Amino acid sequence: MVDKNNVGYEVDSSLLGEKLIFPSSKREARNRFLKAAMSEKLCFFDKDNQQISGIPTQRLINLYSKWAHGGFGMILTGNLMVDINHPECAGNTIIEKVLDSKERRDAFKKLADTMKSGGALAIAQLSHAGRMTSITINEHPFSASDIQFKGKKNGQGFGVPIPLTEEQIRTEVIARFVYAAKFCQEAGQNFEQL
Repeated sequence: MVDKNNVGYEVDSSLLGEKLIFPSSKREARNRFLKAAMSEKLCFFDKDNQQISGIPTQRLINLYSKWAHGGFGMILTGNLMVDINHPECAGNTIIEKVLDSKERRDAFKKLADTMKSGGALAIAQLSHAGRMTSITINEHPFSASDIQFKGKKNGQGFGVPIPLTEEQIRTEVIARFVYAAKFCQEAGQNFEQL
């Protein structure tokens, strides 16, 4: 019988505890442990009242507080969606120009401050689900092609996508990522720029 836990030699893991410096930004993580991205689904989502959808809730902020004090060098957010019509899951955080409000900005600032409260770098993961948007949210999501994903996620299928032109990719996708990146910076410059 092979012992899968015994590699047959000693492994020095001390490297994980060393600082990590990002060459471009000169930002420094206190160690090499990263809280990976997950889909927390802890925000409100209401197709009929989009203004309340995707604002970080106190439950989400409390969760990130636990990770912030868990010794990580870096904390990566779950999906911060750039388009309310194309979330990875209902309950994701959402940053979109038409939804901008003081309440949303304050909540994102609080989230970033919380993530950094234990000394970790706070890294925002901006996302657009494209053809992987649930059919219950969008029957015709934007995508790079019209090829429908035939699988299921959480028991739900996916809509028939609408392929975008190059101009639509600039205005409906790229511009949203640019806006969301600026939003994160403007929300108190609390997310790191690596």
